[in-house]
Amino acid sequence: MLGALLFGACTSEPPKADRVVEALTFPGPEVPPSPVFGAPIEGEGYTARPVSLEVRAGFRVGAAYFEPAEPSDDGVVVSVGHFGQGKSGPEAQDIAHRLAARGVHVVIVDTPGLEEWGQKERALDFQRGEANRQALLDAGTSALALQLAGSKAGVEFLEERGATDQIMATGASGGAVLSFYLALVDERIDGVVLAAAPEVPRRPDEQGCTCKVLPGFPGSDAEIVAMLEVPSLWLKESDVPPLAGLPESATWKHVPGEHSYTPQMQLEALAFIDERLGTSGPQLESVPSWALRTAPSVDSAMSIQELAGTGR
Repeated sequence: MLGALLFGACTSEPPKADRVVEALTFPGPEVPPSPVFGAPIEGEGYTARPVSLEVRAGFRVGAAYFEPAEPSDDGVVVSVGHFGQGKSGPEAQDIAHRLAARGVHVVIVDTPGLEEWGQKERALDFQRGEANRQALLDAGTSALALQLAGSKAGVEFLEERGATDQIMATGASGGAVLSFYLALVDERIDGVVLAAAPEVPRRPDEQGCTCKVLPGFPGSDAEIVAMLEVPSLWLKESDVPPLAGLPESATWKHVPGEHSYTPQMQLEALAFIDERLGTSGPQLESVPSWALRTAPSVDSAMSIQELAGTGR
């Protein structure tokens, strides 16, 4: 009887929380972000600069840093979805402008390849990234884990730039998915705003890109949703019931509009972030649209298949 119990204990699955963290952890030693900056763009009360961050030795991701002229000691990591322009798109940079105007350090971290349209070997999204996603799976990891490694590099970068008090995360659609998982795996995240958030985990057959799919977890899971311990604001453009499993620290709001980080969603996000960070600032009616691309000579240091160790 004891032998049977011991056999059962040895063959039972690890707890789900441990399996989720393992699936979200990209292999290999972490390295300092070692930022390489592009030319600054001056705004009113803040400056934006493209920046390249090292995620693993030799592999970098593009990002954009919004530095306030009179900064607080708080920061926000903005993750991008699949809106086509990455960190240069309004779904990512609009909220960054508004937060920087409040004195918040902001970094937008791009998905590898999203603004590198001439470099298929760097792509993760849609059909053009299919071979690279498979290479990562063959190596025992995933596109989602790689993107989260980039997000974590963004957190470390913000700490180096002076965000030493609180750091929050936000994004729209696929960017919301990344922000959710970042809060699960990085204890430095103090709160999240999830705009136009789809179900988590995403279903592999769901319309959209499979680069945000959590391997081994085929669809919405209330237990995983309940793992989010930090305060969270879920902004949904359609009038649907809240996700099952939302913890008490979560707030669910229906904000009618497009599947995007709409201006109204940004107002909700700012109120939520202000309450937690103690920030305040102008309600900007409009924000500029800047090209925030990082120099290709920096971003092309290593392909995804080289990173995965499978060759090309």
